[in-house]
Amino acid sequence: MIELSHLSAVDRVAELGYWIGPPFRGHGYATEAARAMCEVGFRTLRLHRIEAGALARNHASIHVLEKAGLRHEGVLRERVRIGGRWLDRVWLARLAG
Repeated sequence: MIELSHLSAVDRVAELGYWIGPPFRGHGYATEAARAMCEVGFRTLRLHRIEAGALARNHASIHVLEKAGLRHEGVLRERVRIGGRWLDRVWLARLAG
């Protein structure tokens, strides 16, 4: 599953999100889908910016986003609460052009 959500027609920005089932991880499917979705976002939807977040401990997801051309912008400290623990979230983005 992959999507562009929170689309802003005024700012021409969207958030990239995806999930891939455990049996299909590690085969490059997420990277291929993320790259394709970025192309749709920039070429078809004429977005200026595509952004995404991932848990800081999720190195595989961060790597997928980097391979899709998104660049590290910062860390949102203790942004997500999972299992009673606050976790950091890394924020990445890619600009058109």
